[in-house]
Amino acid sequence: MASVRTQILGDSSFHRGVNSQVDPSQLGDGLARQAMNMVNRGGVWQVRPGFRWHFTMPTGRLQGGHLFRPIVGLEQLVFAVDGVIYASPYPFSEYARIGTIQFKADVDSVYFETGVKASEVQPDGSLKVVTPFSVLIIQDGASQPAAWDGVNSRHLPDPLDTPLGTVMKWSGDRLWVLRGRELFASDPFDPLSFREGTYFSNARSFLLPRDGTAMAEVTYGSDTALLVFTDSTSTAFRSNVRKRVDWSDPEVRFQNLIFPSIGCVAHRSTVTLNGLLWWYSQHGLTNFNAALATQQTSEIDYQDGEMASSKGQLSDRRSSIAFAAFENYLLASVPSGDSFNRHTWVLDKEPIGTKDQKSADAWNGFWTGTRPVEWAGGQIQGRERIFQFSADKDGNNRCWEAFTDERTDHGCPIIWSLETRGYTAGTLDDKEFRQAELFLSELLGKINLSVFWAGTSRGAYKRILTTVIHAEEGILTDSPDFEVTSDRTFFGLKKQSRRVMTKDIKFSRPTDTSCKIESNLSERVDIGHQLLIVGSGQAAIRAIRVSLDPVPTSTEGCPDDEDSDTNFVRFDGAGAETLEGLEEIQIEIFTSTKFSSQSFGGESYLAVGTSESRVSQQDADDIAQCQADADAFEWLATKVPAYVGNPDDPTI
Repeated sequence: MASVRTQILGDSSFHRGVNSQVDPSQLGDGLARQAMNMVNRGGVWQVRPGFRWHFTMPTGRLQGGHLFRPIVGLEQLVFAVDGVIYASPYPFSEYARIGTIQFKADVDSVYFETGVKASEVQPDGSLKVVTPFSVLIIQDGASQPAAWDGVNSRHLPDPLDTPLGTVMKWSGDRLWVLRGRELFASDPFDPLSFREGTYFSNARSFLLPRDGTAMAEVTYGSDTALLVFTDSTSTAFRSNVRKRVDWSDPEVRFQNLIFPSIGCVAHRSTVTLNGLLWWYSQHGLTNFNAALATQQTSEIDYQDGEMASSKGQLSDRRSSIAFAAFENYLLASVPSGDSFNRHTWVLDKEPIGTKDQKSADAWNGFWTGTRPVEWAGGQIQGRERIFQFSADKDGNNRCWEAFTDERTDHGCPIIWSLETRGYTAGTLDDKEFRQAELFLSELLGKINLSVFWAGTSRGAYKRILTTVIHAEEGILTDSPDFEVTSDRTFFGLKKQSRRVMTKDIKFSRPTDTSCKIESNLSERVDIGHQLLIVGSGQAAIRAIRVSLDPVPTSTEGCPDDEDSDTNFVRFDGAGAETLEGLEEIQIEIFTSTKFSSQSFGGESYLAVGTSESRVSQQDADDIAQCQADADAFEWLATKVPAYVGNPDDPTI
């Protein structure tokens, strides 16, 4: 009998990102099916940038946040919990309540918008110029609006002040306010006055086809316009037309219904990236160019099809979706598998990352670890930064900074995973999986790693490798024998690389769970095969190779093959002839709960950390303990004053 020639398949670049909309066996080179907590620049998958904790907010209903940027003075992060408004001044390490302004505690959203007050309307209708200063307007749709200039705060009870409403937008040097189907515009250069409309015969508000849901500023052609959304329509108002008397001129065409069938369902989802407006419509992610294209065709080209595996689990709370833009990344926090925004989709507009190589946008999968209610960011003290106000799974509300230099979350390892495309060699012929090889780089610290394998058409993922990699970091060793002397030479330690090979399953024969259910062949035989790579710690995947054998005519079948009147297949691919049989097939997820008791200067606190891992129990234990320790020290940092010397002896 002729020998079987092993086929070597794989990927050496992943610059095309992920796509879970297409069957894994039909994905082309450079594509993966899904990634969690990873980014892809230059075709290399690596763990995402870390989240850094800044402060823990009061417990309760987190209703939104905003970056307030005064004309003179330092930036402040403003947020609402249970209707109370707080502010954290730069460098965002502590916060305090703003005055006595109070909103409703049971509303889902508190709305913020910054305007610039540079004028006042006089009794005769003329404008008086005043020294410009920034004003933060705050609304909840039920309470009287409030204003804060960074020092003074007050509610605005006068109906000729800012009207009661919800979503607001500063555009054309006016504040625009939505209230149901009505849209109000402030006096020019004054977000606190809506008196100008009373001096003309026209109505004080515009009327929309349905209740307004969101607003954004957009430039199209030579116009800068305010795009006002309902849940199913988009209307443009030419906010760059400054004179109110011109708004009623038919030739000006001040109000235009531009997208009669595309709306926006989430007021925090409007964001501009590289000059292009993005938002979440009633059916999915779209942008201004894609929406314009619907005027020439009846087909609406939604931009999030590649995220189908996460999009298919979205809850009904899509009004909570929150977007952000950072550098060339679009971030979309969505309620996937949760009523909170558990997944943050990541779209990279520059996956190659060089000016000489241009490529299509690439989805980087989704991020987890926080549940952002709202994002806020921009240039702060000369550097672009971005923050998230997060209602975390443990019940605490926290302010996190994203895209930090570290690739840890508050010092703890990040759990990540990559699900590959189906390796088929371009044919529908059966192939037998043998083993896989991973080319790893950017290794730093302790990395826990597991690899799972499954056929593209049937079977659950089966573990074929679990290992721990140690890549020492820093310039000093923890060894007690390491002696520091004045004449000793110290060397910086670089990130490391590895080639990791899994075992050959032809000799290990893992348990089949779908044999006799979906096929008479062993699960080792399929038209294609996929890998699921799960890890924690700092690492990158540069390339993957898999070894497949062509299947000869006589192929090993299922042991004790027989027919059954009932066959069941679970969501993860495991199969059995009875429901009881499915229950016996365990879903291997390791869970851990750890505690940390810390004390200092008479203060003490017991913190709890929880973690889930598909790698190992030790991995789950390590991450849970790290989270508990971090939470304990985090609490103490807010309670214990800074000391120099011995905190138990204040005379030192």
